[in-house]
Amino acid sequence: MVLDPATLALISAVIAGLQVLAFVVLAGLNPEMRGVRLWAWSSLASAGSMLVLVSRQIIGEQPLIYAAGFLAVTAALACTAVGAAVFVGRRPRFRIPVLATPVILCIHAWYLLVDPRPTVRIACTAAMYVVWLVAAANELFHERQPGLLVTSRFTGGVMLAYAAAVVLRSALMVAGDGSTAMFARELPQVIAFVGTIFWVVSSTFGAILMINQRQILSVRTSADARLQAEESLRLAERQLALVREQRQRKDFVHDLHDGVGAATVNVAHLVDLLKARGVADTEVLQHLEHAAVEGARELRRLMNAVDEGQVRWSDWLHDLRTHAEQTLGARGIALAWRVAGAPPVASIDSAAAALSLGRAVREAVANVAKHSRASRATISIRFHPGAVAVRVRDDGVGFPERQPGSAGGGRHGLAGMQRRVRSCGGRLRIGGRSSVASSGGCVCLVVPLPLSLRVETEVRLGHGHDAGNRETRG
Repeated sequence: MVLDPATLALISAVIAGLQVLAFVVLAGLNPEMRGVRLWAWSSLASAGSMLVLVSRQIIGEQPLIYAAGFLAVTAALACTAVGAAVFVGRRPRFRIPVLATPVILCIHAWYLLVDPRPTVRIACTAAMYVVWLVAAANELFHERQPGLLVTSRFTGGVMLAYAAAVVLRSALMVAGDGSTAMFARELPQVIAFVGTIFWVVSSTFGAILMINQRQILSVRTSADARLQAEESLRLAERQLALVREQRQRKDFVHDLHDGVGAATVNVAHLVDLLKARGVADTEVLQHLEHAAVEGARELRRLMNAVDEGQVRWSDWLHDLRTHAEQTLGARGIALAWRVAGAPPVASIDSAAAALSLGRAVREAVANVAKHSRASRATISIRFHPGAVAVRVRDDGVGFPERQPGSAGGGRHGLAGMQRRVRSCGGRLRIGGRSSVASSGGCVCLVVPLPLSLRVETEVRLGHGHDAGNRETRG
């Protein structure tokens, strides 16, 4: 059973009208989408050609109606190809279609008006379809966005399939001896109308898919851009906070220098003035001078730590050795300085932790200088892969024994040392008692690396620190 071409033509016209409605709605909903308006114009021209085709059954085969239908088909094909190029973001060139279209139109007009030959006109129609649909499919095949590869190739494949159907229909009509009338019950005409229905439905479906994918990519791109903008804003805020922190550090350092620094310098000048006037109590002056120098050095150490935010291990060892030599040397105590193992290459990130550990060791040195009555002292520092151990040993009287029921003999600031060592996550051990003759004293502390403050430990031990002070200070 052969399908009725007239019925197929009517179905094609109705579907073409629905295609026009679909593309008009798509163009209205996506005014910023490139190429959609051209496809709307293409569907309108295609629907016009179908109306002309249906009118030929009513009015008859009039040359002007035939020519109007062919011009409408040409306009529809051109809009389809240009819309495809614009949709994928390419500049439309179409050198071959632009050059071939006038030639095909002239041949078609000659064999329509001057020398009527239906087979030649059918061949011209097939050539027009092939030229423009191949160009449109080629534009869609140049789409490179990952989300549009499948849909663009599907729509391009539909164009090529329809062009092949038109060529097949033309070849059958040219090669056969059947009727060339548009609505004749022949296989070529059935192929023409079935192919048209396939083309209208499939091309509309493919265009909707491409528009939908383009919208998804646009939303995704907008979301990525928004995330990138938010990340840039957070980065700018962090940089601004860093600049503010650095400025506050510099202001704080300047305030220390202008305030406390000036006071220590004035103390040193007063000591020089007293010496120049011949004040007799040289021991007091020496202590006063040493306190002023040590205060200035401690202030400089604090200023450097605040300003830089990091402390190099070499600087930390140098400051500790200089302090120990001057403190013990003022009491006539010989110092043996020993360092075993290689310090970490990386600097100490926490300047507060470096200061806390350094002050714990300085407190141990101060205890040796003030209370041990020693002649020699040894400071041993050993670096291990995950920790550093510091030992301060002397040959003096050692630490006093605690008397039962006494408040303690804590003259050495042991509670303060323990608090500082624990704040760095380490442990403190004290050895050597005065009950053993000439045993001397020994303070050993071990802290983990990398060096940092343990804030939670500090808070947890806060009340214990006060209790330790009450217990060790009599």
